[in-house]
Amino acid sequence: QWDLEFRRSWDSNVLKLEVIDKYPTHEVVRWVAKFPWPLNSRVYIYSRKAYEDASYLAIISQSVEHEDFPLEESDNVRVVDYTSNMVIVRHNGTLDQPGFDYCLTYADDPKTNFSGSCKKWLAATAVPEFAGKLHDNAKRYEEKWPSERKTNNVGVGMGEHEDGTNE
Repeated sequence: QWDLEFRRSWDSNVLKLEVIDKYPTHEVVRWVAKFPWPLNSRVYIYSRKAYEDASYLAIISQSVEHEDFPLEESDNVRVVDYTSNMVIVRHNGTLDQPGFDYCLTYADDPKTNFSGSCKKWLAATAVPEFAGKLHDNAKRYEEKWPSERKTNNVGVGMGEHEDGTNE
């Protein structure tokens, strides 16, 4: 949800994932997702904002319009109806202890109709496969990145000023 570089390193369905604008309270992200053949790739332009304290982290994402990326792009389908909200609650209120609980709500309109057999394939194969990749790479993230990379990364540029004060 937050480290775009790491997501690009393991998710083969990410064609592009980049921050296109940064503001004091939020960022605007462009995500181009590969859809299975014969469907065209989907383009998401969304604003994301993080809220963090000692016990929880919340990442709120919502589709937005952007002047540099028109709604119609050749060979891609623009998703204009997208929202994703994730709340992570740390066990024992600290990042130093293993474990957390999370809730992710996600909705979008990919502008396509899936057949019954496609829905069955998504439910039986694609979603469990992605969840497994996500789990495996979450463990790899824990091993790969130093703890300072994982802490206090979210607040910077998202309502927290360089002197540490909030808006």
